[in-house]
Amino acid sequence: MDCMWAESLDKNQPRDVGYVLGALIVENYFKQSPNIRKTVSEILEITYYNNFIEKSRYSEKFNY
Repeated sequence: MDCMWAESLDKNQPRDVGYVLGALIVENYFKQSPNIRKTVSEILEITYYNNFIEKSRYSEKFNY
């Protein structure tokens, strides 16, 4: 089985990559928010994931 939680078929790939990446995106989103309660609510109600990733500005870490 090859999914986010299972051991990868490729032994060179670390486990739980999707989980870790998601946590980093959420962390970046939190750092930008002045209202923690609103932010938690927004995270729990995500329906447009691409929009959330853009709002997190996580990809800016990779712009050189």
